[in-house]
Amino acid sequence: MRPKQKKTGKTITKIKGTKATWEIYVSINKGVKTFGNRLVSKNGYIICNNWGFKSENACLHNIKAITEAV
Repeated sequence: MRPKQKKTGKTITKIKGTKATWEIYVSINKGVKTFGNRLVSKNGYIICNNWGFKSENACLHNIKAITEAV
């Protein structure tokens, strides 16, 4: 059995889906605040992780683009 993955950064918002939850988080990298989003399944595993955005709004746009594509 594989171990649970560590979640980096501080979670700002959670968006509940049908089978998983989207999390928007912020982390500080070399003094610059960067945002990211990840899709976390109900058992705690990270399915999808995107980071490097400059704003929380960009993360929301990315989540919308991913859900529409699937």
